[in-house]
Amino acid sequence: MKRAYILTVSLLLALILLAGCMPAEDFRPSDTTKDEGFNIPIDTGDEDTQKETAVKTGSYSFTEGQYYYFFAKYLKAFSDGYSDEELKQLGFDSSVSLKKQKTKDGRIWYDVFRDLTVDYMWDILVGCEKCDEEGIGLSSAESAYIETSLNSAASYLGMSASEYVKAMYGGNVSYGEYIDALKLEYRYEKYVEALNKRYLEDLGDAEIAAYVEKFEGEKDMTLTRNVMYVGIEGEGGEKLLSDFLAGEKTEAALRELATAASFGEIGTREDCVKGELSAEFDEWLFSEDRRVGDAALVSTEDEDGKYTCLMFFSSEGRPVCYLSAMSQMADENREAQLELLKEKYPLEKNEEILASLNA
Repeated sequence: MKRAYILTVSLLLALILLAGCMPAEDFRPSDTTKDEGFNIPIDTGDEDTQKETAVKTGSYSFTEGQYYYFFAKYLKAFSDGYSDEELKQLGFDSSVSLKKQKTKDGRIWYDVFRDLTVDYMWDILVGCEKCDEEGIGLSSAESAYIETSLNSAASYLGMSASEYVKAMYGGNVSYGEYIDALKLEYRYEKYVEALNKRYLEDLGDAEIAAYVEKFEGEKDMTLTRNVMYVGIEGEGGEKLLSDFLAGEKTEAALRELATAASFGEIGTREDCVKGELSAEFDEWLFSEDRRVGDAALVSTEDEDGKYTCLMFFSSEGRPVCYLSAMSQMADENREAQLELLKEKYPLEKNEEILASLNA
């Protein structure tokens, strides 16, 4: 089954979209002779040029160019998150150098973004150190897909991948630095995913309920929905549905029937909320007349053609507010684990480089 139809934007795509949304023009005015504003000087963008290390742990490091990339991403996300009026109220002026303006509490804006960037880079580096301990790596397919996705984006604009990266970042980030940064980010996210999965699997409903009690205001007790799906390729979907509805309507029974009929893509999604799945699947699962035990063949279509899936509403899940609690609890656990890792893997910083961006 094509998971892109069932799930929302994948982790990898999200990383590439975030990484690719930072045109150099948005970060630096065209007149680079001015000493105010966001004016980061460019370099050659040559991926073979040896770059100085900005930060490092035991086995992993980020270069000056990669520091630029993460700094730019934080600044872009911040700028896009507020209106001009809201930025003004925060004391933020994009026409003035970050080093020449202060936040409402007196901090220099450059220092704010530097510290956020450095802390995030440290998260990634210690996460990768932990990946080594746990044997979490990128598969050859994952690594190739990162590169292929970048090549496709560049090809769409009639560029090579190196030209595309240079155009996005004005030569401040080489192709090699960019790809390596993406791969380390992705590997870090794989660690976080594994960490969260282990933590949430061990959580009991009593612990979650106790955490929910801390929430202020009205709690959303709407129940989520659990669904099982079978990707239908070729013929046999109607017979599978008919056989299933004629027998015991359980996940085990559907799995047995689908396996016997040689349908390869069989999966489940727990605690679904409205708007999480692709449009047609979401519309079916959250129809007003939908009841536990319902099953149907649901189709979607895009440029690749029509795709059909047998959907089975197997049971109701946890209340929506429980998901919020679980997310916050997992975040707190992740932060605690990262702090422990940072004690184990202290960060070496090149303060000259970290202060060097002419932003």
